Amino acid sequence: MRIVFVLGFVFALMLQASSSVWKVSKGTHTLYIGGTFHILRPSDYPLPHEYETAFNQADTLAFETDLKAMQDPMFSMKMMGALMQTQGKTLHDDLDKKTYMTLKKYVAKQNLPMSMLDSMRPQMVVITLMMAELQRLGLNTQGVDAYYNAKAIREQKQLQFFETPEEQLSFLSHMGEGQENEMILQTIEDMNQMQTLLDQMITSWRTGNLKTMEALALDSMKKDYPELFEMLVVKRNDAWMPKIETMLMDDKVGFVLVGTLHLVGKEGVLERLEAKGYKVTQL
Repeated sequence: MRIVFVLGFVFALMLQASSSVWKVSKGTHTLYIGGTFHILRPSDYPLPHEYETAFNQADTLAFETDLKAMQDPMFSMKMMGALMQTQGKTLHDDLDKKTYMTLKKYVAKQNLPMSMLDSMRPQMVVITLMMAELQRLGLNTQGVDAYYNAKAIREQKQLQFFETPEEQLSFLSHMGEGQENEMILQTIEDMNQMQTLLDQMITSWRTGNLKTMEALALDSMKKDYPELFEMLVVKRNDAWMPKIETMLMDDKVGFVLVGTLHLVGKEGVLERLEAKGYKVTQL
């Protein structure tokens, strides 16, 4: 499983690519769709100007979920309950001996306390390892969705959300079930190429290079983790499409901001909209 995807909801540059923002239209109805990167480096700001163009045109902004609600202490407690071990269990119970020892050696090199990870479920271990590495590489700044969520609130634009925080938590807590050992080992392997991978991802995101994003982030997931791909990409896109089309029927202009990988490939939102007869133009 590629780190890119777990990040999320996180790419040969095409000369015609200019940004990860697209204008979708049919008749007099218009909608903008922007791919998000959920955590960035300070040097990644300012964002590509196309995001600001779409934001200024929009009356309504739609996000994957309510970011403000996810910061609520009560939700944090729910998250801990879903991603931490239940009483009497430890990480030992979820991993085989080889995987556990490989993880233990890795975290020792990273100066992370194994005792802390022992109280986590494998899904939380993966998130913790990745966030620690991202912090080490300088990704410590809010991403596109958080930036525009806060700006929309300040400017009193209408907000809507495609999923509840509880639904997003459910996706995380069931990630890689039945393949916990493979998930941990692949994450450790990917850490060794994180810098190169992130540079490619961020460059491709900024230029809207969907083909490279797909090659880097989704191809291996489709092949190696088809059930996870179906759950985290296909089914969610299925659920979002009617909501996007409803926005397109509105006279108000909307701006949809979702993880860039939901826009990629034939399963992605953009190709689905084109197949339904909408005009999709990259800004």
